[in-house]
Formats: sequence, C-alpha cells, structure tokens
Amino acid sequence: MYIPRRFILCILMFTGLITNYMLRVNMSIAIVELVNTGENSVELCGNSSNGKHDLKKEPVVDWTTFQVGWVLSAFFIGYAVFQLPAGRLAEMYGTRSVFGWSMAGCGVLALVTPVLLVTSAGFPIILIIRLLQGLFESAAFPALNPMVSKWVPPKEKSNFVSFAYVGGTFGTIITYPLCGLILDRIGWEAVFYVTGGITLVWFGLWMLLVTDLPEDHKSISKQELEVILTTRTYLTVDNSAEKNVPVLQLVRDMLTNMPTVLLMLCEFSNSWGLYTLVTEGPTFFKEVLNFDISENGLLSALPYLGRFLGAQIFGSFAGFLVARSLLKPLNVQKLMVATEFIFPAIGLVGLSFITDQPYLCVAVMSIAYCFNGALYCGHTVNGLTIAPNRSGTLMGLTNGFGGVAGILVPIVKSALVGNPTTCDELIHRWRIVFCIPAAIYTVVAILFASLASGSVQGYDQKQYKRKYNALY
Repeated sequence: MYIPRRFILCILMFTGLITNYMLRVNMSIAIVELVNTGENSVELCGNSSNGKHDLKKEPVVDWTTFQVGWVLSAFFIGYAVFQLPAGRLAEMYGTRSVFGWSMAGCGVLALVTPVLLVTSAGFPIILIIRLLQGLFESAAFPALNPMVSKWVPPKEKSNFVSFAYVGGTFGTIITYPLCGLILDRIGWEAVFYVTGGITLVWFGLWMLLVTDLPEDHKSISKQELEVILTTRTYLTVDNSAEKNVPVLQLVRDMLTNMPTVLLMLCEFSNSWGLYTLVTEGPTFFKEVLNFDISENGLLSALPYLGRFLGAQIFGSFAGFLVARSLLKPLNVQKLMVATEFIFPAIGLVGLSFITDQPYLCVAVMSIAYCFNGALYCGHTVNGLTIAPNRSGTLMGLTNGFGGVAGILVPIVKSALVGNPTTCDELIHRWRIVFCIPAAIYTVVAILFASLASGSVQGYDQKQYKRKYNALY
C-alpha cells in the first residue's frame, strides 16, 4: 500500500519537534531536583496533602535563584539570536540538513550535560551548553517553513501544520511525566541520557527518509507529485540566486511591513505565555500546588495535552471553513488568533485565584490551553500565506522575536517571586506572573484582528541587488 510521502514527512516533522521540545524542557524539569532543598516551598504552602516531599534530599548543585534563572534563560538567548540566520540557511541549503544536523548537535550536548554539570565549573559550563542548545534548536521552525511551502498543497496547510508543528507540544506532554518518572525512579542524569538518545535515533530516520524537494524524492508517486506541483505557491528558484539576496535589505523590508510586525508580536505574546508554563510550570506545581515530583511531571503535562487536542480540533475546523469557502482564509486566521489568545488569557487570570484547589487549577489551565492550540491555523499559517517563498526568514525573524520572551520570563519570574515569607505572599506574586501574559495576549489579539493581511507581501518575490556587500 502506497503511503503519501508528504504524510511521512509530516510524521517526521512531528517526531522531530517532539525531540526538539524534549531537549528544551528537560532542564526545566530536572532543575526542580537539582537545586531542591526540600524546605522552602513546604514551609510556605505545604499544608496540602497532594504530595509527598522528601525533606532530607540534598541538592545536587548549590545554585542561587538568580543562577537558576540564568540557566533557564541561557537557552533562549541562543534560541532568539540564531532564528533569522537559521531561516536563511534553510532557504539556501535546505531544511533536511539544517534541521537534521542542528538536532543532532543538540542531542549530543544533552548526553554530555550530566558529566559536566557536577564539575567544579558546572555553572558556567551548563550556561554555555544551554546557550549552544538554544542556537541549535533555533533552526527548527524557521527551517520547517520552507519545506512546508515546497511539499504541501495550500488546502492541506492548516491540517498539516496543525499536526506537524504541534509535535513540540506533544513532546512536552511526553517529557513531563517521563522525566518525572525518571527523576523519581532512576535519577536526574537519566533525564538527559534518554532525551539525547531518542534525538539521535530520530536524526538517523530523518536523514534517511527526507528530501528537500518532492521532485527529488526517489519513491514518490507521479500522482502525488502532480498534486503538489500543480497547486503549490512556492516558486522554485536557483539556490545561487537566493544565496545572493542581501539579508539586511530583506530584513529591513520585513521590519517595515505591518503584517510582519504583527506576526512578531503574535510570536512574542504566544511565547511569553508558553514559556511561563514550560520553564516555570514545574516550579509552580511544586511550590504553590504542592505536588511531588512524579505528580508534578504528569500534571504539568496536562495543559499541553489540552493544547495538542485543541490544535487537532481547530486545525480541522479551520481546514473545513477554508475548503468549503465558508470564510475567507484571512478571516479564519483572525478567528483562530482570537481563539488562541483570549481564552488562555481568561484561564491564566482565573487559575491564579483558585490555587487553594490544585486539581481545579490544573483543569482550568488545561482547558484554557486547549484553545491556544488554534495558533497553528492562526498566525502560523498567516506567515505561510504572506511569504510562501521566504517563509524561513520570516519565521526566523518572528520566532526569534518570540524567543526574547523566553529570555525574559525566567528573569521576570525570579524578580517577581523572589523570596516571599508567607504562602499568601507567594501566591500573590505568582498571580502577577500569570497576569502578565494574559494582558499581552489580549492586546495582541485586538491588533491582529484590526491590522492583519492575507496577501503575499512585496518582499516575498522581490529581486534584490547588493549595494555594498553580501549582507547589504
């Protein structure tokens, strides 16, 4: 039985992003035990019977709250900085190599983390490792966009992207309970060995089964190839011509383009809320909701399960609306952006007032982030709509701006939460942490509904000429 090669590609993108997020969040989970003193959180909000804490467990490293914040932020510094170059590299040299080798490098760094973390210079070494992992992982979404433009017919993009790109969310769903179990049963070192090993297995399959262009695939059927080539909006160009595009001119045009700026704001907004959960969620679940590490892993995954399910539901719904011409694609995207931001904003504010009911708090968070799954058929598809040929550079620019939120979230959280002296004070400070992304969500949703575009932008097919050098 013939399996369409674009379906295989979709599965490999999905699983690649699973490994991507495994390596992204493994430190956020492990650090709960690495710096565990067993006392602070229990002193403040330890009256719940939800968890069983080991008060005698000694920390693996003697890092301050400030140092922990920088360890978690270091990843996102690298992640933000290299987004734009990664997108251009994928457009020039192909997604297969850029995404594949970047993930392999990130996996190797995960494997050496346990050995280097416990050395006398552990803190600066881990900062460098997390910075490099951020650099490697920054290639993921910018690199995937050009391949989607080459392989996926327009009417399939909402469904394709809503499944393939939600692999990162599914990776978080798997990683939280898996790493919680590993921490509870084996030890923190195994968290890095398991996630790094899985990544290298995926790398082998990716390099074996994927090509950058469908017309270069050796086993694709003539029928499938015809469907792709007769409907895609991507223009096949000589790679040498694309390599000569002065990137600063292109970026200048993007930064002065309102639809592009809106996508940058969407990515920043989404990233602030997401990274609040990804990097700080395990700490919130332990300090405020008082779950032990095994419960922490499972329950921390539930909001992402909601997000994954929401992506499938809203992706199918958006695809239905577009296929039946019930709404214009831009109106569908505006509807999905409102859905992905407004409902999570309500949920974040609401859950911050019900922390005395931990399981209800988890339920509210999970339902709220179900709606956030609409992002893949909202502003993500809008990026493919306005720049099908230079979607890698566009995603690099927008996702890179979103990565700035990843740098700021741990630092802002550390500054806001600090060292409270009572449980009520701790909860109040966490309430502020959750209200910040809620406010950002609301403002950006209104801006997108008012100013977004559904037309291909001028810079997408513009023929650039160098003025001074390779960059400009």
